[in-house]
Amino acid sequence: MKIILVALVLTIGINIIAQKYGRLIRENSIDLSTDFIIVKKPNRFLYIISVIILIIISGMRSSIGDTGYYLYSFKYLPDSLDEIIRMRDFGFGVFSFLVKVVYDHPQFLLIVTSILILTLIMSTIYKYSPFLLLSLFVFLTSGSYVSTMNGIRQSIVASILFASLHLLINGRYLKYIIIVLILSTIHQSVLIMIPVYFIVREKAWSKKILTILIVSSLFIFGFEYFFNVFSFLLKDTQYGHYLYSIETGIDQGANVLRIGVAAVPVLLGYYHRGILNDKLVNYNVYMNFSILNLVFMMLASYNWIFARFSMYFGLYNLILLPAIIYYCYRGWSKVLIVYLMVVLYLIYFYFNTKDLIYASYYLNINRELIGPLTRSIYN
Repeated sequence: MKIILVALVLTIGINIIAQKYGRLIRENSIDLSTDFIIVKKPNRFLYIISVIILIIISGMRSSIGDTGYYLYSFKYLPDSLDEIIRMRDFGFGVFSFLVKVVYDHPQFLLIVTSILILTLIMSTIYKYSPFLLLSLFVFLTSGSYVSTMNGIRQSIVASILFASLHLLINGRYLKYIIIVLILSTIHQSVLIMIPVYFIVREKAWSKKILTILIVSSLFIFGFEYFFNVFSFLLKDTQYGHYLYSIETGIDQGANVLRIGVAAVPVLLGYYHRGILNDKLVNYNVYMNFSILNLVFMMLASYNWIFARFSMYFGLYNLILLPAIIYYCYRGWSKVLIVYLMVVLYLIYFYFNTKDLIYASYYLNINRELIGPLTRSIYN
């Protein structure tokens, strides 16, 4: 936990300075009474430094989640592309093969994937967020940063789609679907983004979206009745092993705190929908992603498998929630709600990371906690 706290302090500290030496830019406004809105972006050079810090911490790790599995798999990756292509989710195998051609140490895979994932996420936040400092704070304290270190394949897929936001916004359906199909060779779950493309482009809180919410609610509250259908769909997939934990209740799923965090931007976005419709470009897309994130997080209360899907949706809250604060509050009310958010997210950060074990062989952090299988990679 300590190293993540260091990342938080350094990143926010650097970006407070970066904000002071930032630049004013003009953003288009939906409000017909004005042609643009002035937004201050942090100094780009200092922002890049903060990104590099996050990349170093992520790329030099030896633990967190399934990191050890990826290190071991990379070390014993087949030497033949023909053999790799016959693997399930062969896209990541091909990617790993290309990385190994450059440098064959397993740690290099984590460095490359950290650069890819964090550069895409952080550059997209920089491009679209009107309140970048708060976006960074939420990214670090909500668990999104830690999630990028756990489940590398899905994090790659989610970050590429996040960076492809302009295709979704501009209705470039064919290009977006082609990217999704290519990414499905890395993680099959991304195929859900094909129907999601059409859903999130609908007007937020329209009859179609409300219908989806009602149907989802019926599914959530009647989960046990739909379980047989769900079992049939999953039994022959890479998620089939989750069925046992659902049936037995071994996996308790997402807790109420996580669901509450997912609900906040949805509730605030609905309450301030009039202002946001006028001020926030692409409000409908961000809002609909946030709604889907809440739906899947509620489903995750039955089993954590659903939270895997919410990984594709939650990133857009990094734009939506700070935008709500930026556009909908003024003066002391803005100061008060920002301080309230900081306190609540820090509490959430504590409970989310208090049992987190970060170890790094090369940074000499908690070396003794590195498992024997992972340790053998460094010897």
